Order: sequence, then structure tokens, then C-alpha cells
Amino acid sequence: MRKILIGVLLGSSLLLASCGDESSNYLSTTSVEEIADIKTEQESAYVLVDSDSQGNEGAYVDTVREVATEKKKDVLLFNPFQPNGEDFEERSTQEHPELKGGRLYEMTDGEISRELNVSALTEDELKDQVTNFIK
Repeated sequence: MRKILIGVLLGSSLLLASCGDESSNYLSTTSVEEIADIKTEQESAYVLVDSDSQGNEGAYVDTVREVATEKKKDVLLFNPFQPNGEDFEERSTQEHPELKGGRLYEMTDGEISRELNVSALTEDELKDQVTNFIK
């Protein structure tokens, strides 16, 4: 009985872990260098800018993650206080000053083609607007 219980718990843990991995695949942290590469290589991408110096994601980040997962579209999460995409700095980077916090951008051919100020939207508007924005 004990072995069965351990097996069930282990299987459940693996299933939950794999579900979490799939949803996080569509929203990934990016760096200053990756943003520069998008520009110089004239690529297209969705970029969400969340400029919290403490690493506390804005409420809109979860909504963008949810919509990106539903639509199976990759969105890059850029925080100017994480210029390398991992470690937090005391000051935000001065690179890419055109990317403002609390905004979702669509970049086409390396340039901003559209932007949505997600931090200014009400909770009721947020999901609809993000759903319409990410194509």
C-alpha cells in the first residue's frame, strides 16, 4: 500500500511539473542582447516590459502569460532591472529606452509596430485587450 501511495504521489508531482513547464514556455525572460538581436536581425516578436526593481511581476504578467499559452504565441518578458535576463541590478539599464514598463509591444522587422499599455487597463479590460493584441 505504501509503495502505491508513493508511486501515485510521484506520478502526480511529475504531471504537475510538466503542466507548469508547458505554460511557462510561451513567456520567457529575455536580455538586453536578445532585444538588440531582434532589432539588428529585423525579427518579429512580442515583448512585454515589466520594470519592477524588486522582481515583483505586475498583475498583467499572469494575464499575458495565460493569453500567450492559450494562443501558443511566444512572448518575451524584458525587465530593465535584469539586463542579462537573470540577475537583478540596483539600477535599470539605459539600453532600449524606447521600451517602457507596463507595456506589451509587437515588434515587426526589428521595430516597434504596435504597443498596448497593459498597466493602464482595468482587470476587466486586460484579458480582452491582450487577447486582441496577440494574434
